[in-house]
Amino acid sequence: MFSHHLLTSWRSIRNRKLNTIISVAGLATGLTVALLILSFVRHEAQFDAMHPDNERVYRLNWISGEGTRFATFFNPVSETLATALPEVEALARLGMNQHLVSIGADEQFRTISLVDQTFFDFFAYDPVAGDATTAIADLGSVVITESAARELFGSTDVLGEVLTVDDQFDFQVGAVVSDNPDNSHLVSNIYANIENLTGLWDFPQFWENTGSDVLYHYVRLDEAVTADQVEANMQAFLDENIFPGSNSRVGLQALRDIHFNTELQNAMSVRDDITGVVKSPRQSTDILIFSAVALLTLAIAAFNFTNLQAVQVLKRAREIGVKRTLGSGQAELMAQFWIETAMIALLAFIFSVVLCELSMPLFYAVLGVTITPATIFTLGNLSFLFVLAMSVGVVAGFYPAWVAARVPAVVALQGDVYKRAGGAAGNSRVRSGLIVTQFGISIGLMIASGIIYTQINYAMSKSLGFDPANVVVIETPNNEARAAYEVMREELLANPAVLSVSGGSVIPTRDLSDGSVMVPEGGDPDNPVAVRTIAVSDDYFETLGMEIVAGRALDQDYPSDPGTGFTFDITQIEENLVLNETAVRRLGFDNPQDIIGQRFYNEGPFRGVIYRSDMTVVGVVRDAHYQSVRSDIASISYSLVPRRNVMIVKLAGDDVSSALQTIDSIWAQHVPEYPIQRSFLADSYSAFYAGENNTFMLFIVLSAIAIVIACLGLYSLAAFITERRSKEISIRKVLGATVQGLAGLLAWDFSRLVLLANLLAWPLAWWAMQQWLANFAYRTEISLTIFIIAGLSAFVIAMLSTFQRAYSVAVANPVHALRSE
Repeated sequence: MFSHHLLTSWRSIRNRKLNTIISVAGLATGLTVALLILSFVRHEAQFDAMHPDNERVYRLNWISGEGTRFATFFNPVSETLATALPEVEALARLGMNQHLVSIGADEQFRTISLVDQTFFDFFAYDPVAGDATTAIADLGSVVITESAARELFGSTDVLGEVLTVDDQFDFQVGAVVSDNPDNSHLVSNIYANIENLTGLWDFPQFWENTGSDVLYHYVRLDEAVTADQVEANMQAFLDENIFPGSNSRVGLQALRDIHFNTELQNAMSVRDDITGVVKSPRQSTDILIFSAVALLTLAIAAFNFTNLQAVQVLKRAREIGVKRTLGSGQAELMAQFWIETAMIALLAFIFSVVLCELSMPLFYAVLGVTITPATIFTLGNLSFLFVLAMSVGVVAGFYPAWVAARVPAVVALQGDVYKRAGGAAGNSRVRSGLIVTQFGISIGLMIASGIIYTQINYAMSKSLGFDPANVVVIETPNNEARAAYEVMREELLANPAVLSVSGGSVIPTRDLSDGSVMVPEGGDPDNPVAVRTIAVSDDYFETLGMEIVAGRALDQDYPSDPGTGFTFDITQIEENLVLNETAVRRLGFDNPQDIIGQRFYNEGPFRGVIYRSDMTVVGVVRDAHYQSVRSDIASISYSLVPRRNVMIVKLAGDDVSSALQTIDSIWAQHVPEYPIQRSFLADSYSAFYAGENNTFMLFIVLSAIAIVIACLGLYSLAAFITERRSKEISIRKVLGATVQGLAGLLAWDFSRLVLLANLLAWPLAWWAMQQWLANFAYRTEISLTIFIIAGLSAFVIAMLSTFQRAYSVAVANPVHALRSE
């Protein structure tokens, strides 16, 4: 009997090709989108979950008086806290810096990470060769990842091999470990003991400066305490012993939250410089948006599938009547319809697996995550997908099976099932409710897509405060390159293709790693204003196209402009500053012109000596976005100090290729032992937003897919409704109705449901997008135009989806429909 049902069901499915194709395509697409997105969401939600005791690991942050939060903490202070507070079980620190790594004649710049011996107790790396914990305890050893071993030595069998750093320090490979997990925030590949820091960084007094914050500090807390308790105890200890009178605060950031915070200053690099993997941080609201798209798309697909299967029983009334007349029982008829819907659902499941395989490389490449087929096609995932598909099939098949078993044979033979059936397909109100819900979801997704696109466009077109066009950035990562800056600058300026040359410690798109505080002369030292500090050279603002709005720029020709910096002999200095507009406002000045000539100071202890800087403001520069538009612009002070991490060159743009050759030639002449590292600032800015742009453009594409699924179902439903009303249409036509009028009448029946769907979608979409936009410090306004366009688009889509089917019935010869009985 079962084989007979299978054969009969297969024949029925083949005979209803259009309905079957639409049903399979809609459900398979919904299942595919759901599986791809939910796998991505699970990947993101499991960030740093592989590390031992991850729920008890926190990263120390510090928070300025204005509320700006920093991913780093004060370098020597964390060890003091860990020793003083028994609730802190362990501490691990991480410092990252680029160095020249040499293996024989091969030279390349790589990030060397300096860590405590406890680091590999905090973070999970599988051993490949050697023991990482033992190796990191040896100051002359390094621990490297598999990819680093292959990149540097061409093999993972490298224990005992030697690499040289900055042509001065030799390290032996003591251990090889697995690569950084794709969903771990860590991106380091070469680890050395942190006690090497003062030599590698050429900074003998590093550990004596309590105000320096360039390391990342991780603590593991005792199981018996909460993060809030430890945070309060840390703050009390700092207030009493380290920073009395300071308005800065300590913060504990959960390890599992690091990936979901895009607003911290001094954030760790998200790019693995060996594998090239970029682990772009994401707002938790972004993850929720994608989860919503997955569920809503699946819901639309399930609604469509259910609707399409339900109407089939109404079209097959006489078939049901004949079977009942020939003796088929209720159970047999119910089984027949259930098997049919289950077979269609099974086809959708198989097709969705194929779609996943075909689309996942592009899908995850756009999102910037590495998820392999082995991760997707697990037994658990496939079982979940199968159960989901079959559940939809069972639910969708329930009504046809119930009607087939319940309707009397005489009624079925008369084709009167529609009036006698009731329920989801027979009850037009329920069917209309499903259509309203489907299109309500689709309209909401269209609105969300429009607002997301508008925000992305706003972010990319907003005035940045600097001009990245034709600006070449050259890294100067060592003393030799920095010492050659002046002579290279003069030679570059002699080339007509070069408009200006400057240097600085930080440029836009890079972290503002240095900071200080400013107190008005005669003001309250207990209420300083925190600022991020940037060391610049002559023409920094001109080269970057930054506008001076009050006063003047810093200039080497002004004797009071160049800063000397502190030394052990010089404990008090005077320097001139340029501030950005945000710093001016936070210092209490509404008009930038009013702060020109104002004096401020910064005073603090170092190694038992009080150091003081007296500052005079000589200029104000327009605010510039050094970081994402999700974040507030920081208060920034610029000083003329010869600390150049980068050289920046503004090209005329006429012959860029020739200018780049000139840059390379001048570098090779003056810094021959180090390969040049250069890039375009415009490329860096584009890359800064590339991950975010790709993510939300994909959201827009997925929303379009959901809308297409809804339209497919609407088209099939329109075919059924117009067929059911064919006699009514024929009578109206005989009585003088026009073809266009009849087609419009039928199309309007569906289109008015779409208008009702707008009433459902608009308030919900407005609320959801308000929550999403709240994550941006600088955001576009929600425009009513987007809502109107989305509503009209849905209306037009509904009209077009149904008009063609209605028109084909309206132009048919009415005689055929009227004599069908």
